[in-house]
Amino acid sequence: MTYQDIVALVRAEKRPTAFYAMRCMWWTTNPKDLGELPDAELPCCPYCGSVLLQGDAEMFLRAAADDPQHYGAGGLATFAAAHHGSGLHSTTGWNFLGPAAIRFPQKPRVLSMERSIRCTRCGSEFSEAETEGANGCPKCGATGLPCAIKDDVTIRINWHELRILGIWADQYAAACNEREPAADARGTIAGILGRIQAQHPDRTPLTLLGELKQLQEAYPDIEATDGRGRKILEPKKPN
Repeated sequence: MTYQDIVALVRAEKRPTAFYAMRCMWWTTNPKDLGELPDAELPCCPYCGSVLLQGDAEMFLRAAADDPQHYGAGGLATFAAAHHGSGLHSTTGWNFLGPAAIRFPQKPRVLSMERSIRCTRCGSEFSEAETEGANGCPKCGATGLPCAIKDDVTIRINWHELRILGIWADQYAAACNEREPAADARGTIAGILGRIQAQHPDRTPLTLLGELKQLQEAYPDIEATDGRGRKILEPKKPN
């Protein structure tokens, strides 16, 4: 693989941390690639048993591009070959790369069955085991970054302030949808606001469309259009 191949792979996998050995040239961004010292039960290079350093993956890639001479005559080609996925390895220096043979077992990863992940769009909650290898929410298919349930917080805010935030967020998401419909920004915002609204169902809706729909309960014949003349609310049909 070339340096460009490695950059594309790391960015596609969206793993934030680079792990690299202190004694040899091996590195990876996938925690599954790490070896384990059998006596100490510590993560290590799976080839030489070296203790690992770690850093921001994007900065690690950029540092290699800024100083390719660090990797010897091969430069970025050697850096790419040192990635775990290349199948090559060297414990003697940057100028030699030979077939890799794993000496230290890869660190086993036990997937938790506790629900720790929440879809930002639909609110469904999953465990690590349920989302292993998934490219999106198993329920609604959303590909946006999910929430970590451990980061749930309680905040104090006035409902009027929250309504202002909701109206502006909904309008901005609608504009984003026009530019990139596949991103479904409005669906995500609707999911978030809907979960907040459900905590206080007796309060005023958090979007203008929500207010219009509430008004329509009393006046079924009303309809509404947006600033471009497009209908956003149709009259209710009689049952």
